Amino acid sequence: MFVRVSPCVSVCPCPSCPPPPPPLLRRHRPPLLRRSPAPLYFIARLPPPRIFRCVQFFGNTYRVLRLLPFAVGAAGGLLYFAAAPGIGFSEGAWLWAVPFLLWAATKPTWKQWLFTAGVSMWLAKIATLVWLRHVYPPLGWLGLVLLTASVAAFPFAWLALARRLFPKATGAPVTSRIAIQFGLAGAWVLLEWLQSWIFTGFPWVLLAETQWRQPVVLSLCAWGGPWAPAFAIILFNTGLSRYILRYFEEREKAEEAALKARREEFAERMKDAADGGGRFGGGFENRPLRPAQFPNPFNALRRVCPEFYLGVLPVFLGILSFVRASHTHTNHAETFFTAAAIQTDFDPNAKWDPKLLRENTDTVATLINEAAKLSEEKPIFEMAQATAGETKKTAPTGKNAPALAAKRRTPPQVIFLPEAALPYHISEVGYQKFLTDLAEKNNATLLVGVVGESDGGYYNGIHSVTPGIGVDMQNYYAKRHLVPFGEYVPLADILPLRKVVPVEKDCLPGKEGSPLPLTVWKKDSPSTTAAGLNIRLRKKTSTKKTTPETAAKTTPETTPEISLSDFPATAKTFQAGSLVCYEDVFPELARDMVLHGADFLAVLTNDAWYGREAGAYQHASHSAVLAASLGVPVVRCGNNGWSGVFNALGQQMPMLNRAGSIYFRGAGYFEVRGFPVAFRTQNPTLYTTRGNWMVKLSALLVAWVVLRNIPFRRKKPIREKKTEIETVSS
Repeated sequence: MFVRVSPCVSVCPCPSCPPPPPPLLRRHRPPLLRRSPAPLYFIARLPPPRIFRCVQFFGNTYRVLRLLPFAVGAAGGLLYFAAAPGIGFSEGAWLWAVPFLLWAATKPTWKQWLFTAGVSMWLAKIATLVWLRHVYPPLGWLGLVLLTASVAAFPFAWLALARRLFPKATGAPVTSRIAIQFGLAGAWVLLEWLQSWIFTGFPWVLLAETQWRQPVVLSLCAWGGPWAPAFAIILFNTGLSRYILRYFEEREKAEEAALKARREEFAERMKDAADGGGRFGGGFENRPLRPAQFPNPFNALRRVCPEFYLGVLPVFLGILSFVRASHTHTNHAETFFTAAAIQTDFDPNAKWDPKLLRENTDTVATLINEAAKLSEEKPIFEMAQATAGETKKTAPTGKNAPALAAKRRTPPQVIFLPEAALPYHISEVGYQKFLTDLAEKNNATLLVGVVGESDGGYYNGIHSVTPGIGVDMQNYYAKRHLVPFGEYVPLADILPLRKVVPVEKDCLPGKEGSPLPLTVWKKDSPSTTAAGLNIRLRKKTSTKKTTPETAAKTTPETTPEISLSDFPATAKTFQAGSLVCYEDVFPELARDMVLHGADFLAVLTNDAWYGREAGAYQHASHSAVLAASLGVPVVRCGNNGWSGVFNALGQQMPMLNRAGSIYFRGAGYFEVRGFPVAFRTQNPTLYTTRGNWMVKLSALLVAWVVLRNIPFRRKKPIREKKTEIETVSS
C-alpha cells in the first residue's frame, strides 16, 4: 500500500519505514511556507525524522517564521553599516541587499516588510552617523535622530520597490528578469541622486564611497561618476540573489522529477506483482528501487543564470578600466609641485575664544615654519600639544643623518592651511602681513582657509598668499553650498529657530566657481626680474616675532604692483579648484571647477567637528571618488582628521604620524602629480564631459520597469455574457 502524506514527501506505511511527519506540518502549514519557493521551503521537504527533530528544536514552525524578519534585518543592516568607511568592510556593500531580496521572493506581508526595512536602515544610518552627537551638543543628538531618519528614507524606498518587483522575477521570462534587475539598479541610482539635492542635499557615504579603497571599482567612476559603482553594486546584489534562488528552483524541479519517476516505478512493480511477476520476474520486494533520476548534468545551459553573469560583468569591466588607467597615469602624469598640509588640531568650539587667540596664532606660525623644512626624507612633523611652542624633534637620526639632511632639495612649494585656520578676518591688514611674512620667510605659496567680509556679511572662503605679492584679495573662492543650521538658519524669518540654533548671523554663499591661480616656483630660482624688482623675499627691518596684533600697529610696507608675468621663467601657475568644508560630497561643484580649467582640487575642511571617530574617513572617501571621476588629483587639508592627497586614479596617500594615526597636530609632506593641461583636454573622463548621464538612463529604466510591472488601475472582473438559450431558460 502507498500513502501520500504531502506534495513532496511519499511514505510507505511498513513498520520498517520511518513514521509520517507530525500533523502540524502536514495539515497546518503556514501560508508563508505554502507559497514560498526554496530556500524557505526546505523545512517541509526534509525527511520525516528530520522534520520531527526540527520541530522539537524550534518548538514549532511559527517561531522560526517570527525570527525570520529579525534575522533578515540584522544581516542586511549590519552589512550595510560595515561597508561604510571607518569600519572598512567594503565587501559588505556587495552583499547587504541579498538577505532582503531572498526574503522578498517569499512575498512576506507588507506590514512585516516595511517595519523590518525601515528599522534596519534607520539603525544602520544611526550607527554610521553617530559622530553627529559631537556637533553643537546637545543639539547634535537631535540632529542624529532627525537627519538619520531622513537619509534612511532613501534606501527604505528602494527596499519597498524591491518587495514589489523582485518576486515577479520568479518564473518570468529571461527578458523580464533582466529588466527587473536593471530597473532596481537604476532606482537606487535615482534615489541617491535625489538625496544629493532634495532638502539642500546630504549625499553622505553613498555606495560609491564604500569602495574608496578599491581602485578597481573606483575606475568605474571615470565612466559614470559616483553613480557607476552604485549601479554595479546593486546589479551584483540582485544577480547573486537570483542565482541563489535559481539554484534552489532547479534543485526543487530535479527532486520533483526524481520523486515522480520513483512513484511510477513503484506503481509498475505493484502492477507487475499483481499480474504474477511479469518482466520483473517476481520477488520485487527484495530488490531496491533504482536511485532517483536527476536531470542530465550535460544540460548545464538549462541552469544558466544570466542575471548573475550580468552582475559580475561590471567587475571585469572595472579591471580592464583600471589596467588602462594605470598605464595612462604611469606614462603621462607629471609632478605639479611639492606640497605640505598642516593640521592645527584646534577645538572647534574653543577656537574662537579670545583667550586662546595668541596661543593659536603662535601654533600656526610654528607649524608653517616647520612644514617648510619637510621633504621626502622627513615627510612628517608632529607637534606636542602640552605647550604651543613645545615640539617633538623628528630630524633624521643615525649614521646617515648628515647625508639625509644634505639631500633636502625639494622643500614644499605650496603649504595648505585648513578651513578658517585662524579667527581673523582676511580684510585685516595685520592678518594679511602675518601671512605674507610667513610666505616670504619660507619661500612657499600659502593656500589658506579664511573668513572674509563681503556685502555687509561674511563668507567662508579660500585665499592664496604668494611671496612678493601677498594676499590675493581679487581672486578668491567663497563657499557656495552652506551647511544648514551650521552656517545659516533656514526659515529663520518665519520660525524662531535662532533661539535654539547657535547661529547669530548667516553666512553669505559664493556665486562663482572659478579656480584660483596658484603660482609656484623652485627655491633656487632667480630672485629678481628684468625690471630689477625683488619678488622673492623682502628683508625684515626687525627680528621680533610678528603676529597679527603687532602687525596691525605698524605701518604696512609699500608693495610695488607686480603681475604674474613678472615672475621668473621657472615659475608655474596652476589652477586650483577650491572646495570648502563638505562641498566635496557634491560632485557637481567639483565637476564645475574642472570644466573651468582646474588642474587639481583643494579641499580645506574642519573635520574636528566629527571627533576622533569614523567621520573623518567617511568625509575623505568622497574626495577619492571625485579624483577617480574627474581624473584630477585632490589635496585635502583638515583641522584634524584625514589630510593628504589622492592621485588622479583615486589612490590615497594620507598623512600619518609615527603611531599610524591621522589624528595629530603637525604637518605632512607630499607630491601632487596629475595630467598636463594638453593631455587632460584631449582625454577627459566621460563623467567630466557628460555629467549625470547615468542618472537620466536610470530614470528611463525605472519608468519602463514600473510601467511594465506595476498596474496602476485595478482590473475589473470580466463578466461572462449569457447566451440566448441561458436567458430563455432562466
